[in-house]
Amino acid sequence: GRHAITVSATYEVSPELATGVRWIVSPRDGSGVAVPTATATLGDRLSLAAAFYVPWGASPTGLTLQSEYGSAALTGFVQLLATY
Repeated sequence: GRHAITVSATYEVSPELATGVRWIVSPRDGSGVAVPTATATLGDRLSLAAAFYVPWGASPTGLTLQSEYGSAALTGFVQLLATY
């Protein structure tokens, strides 16, 4: 099976804005992903969440993976959350 080490930190900048970062690292090869996040509360029923995935590690050689997270792409994610 695969193993991972993860650390997460969050900080509430204001009642309307929370930020954070997560680190996921493979103890096998040292590759990993850092995920900075932000959540903005836009009202009682609306919020906006965003995350950016920043991987590191050895890139694949041909079709052979060289690390757990080295083949992952830079990825952004934005989500609008509405409750009614």
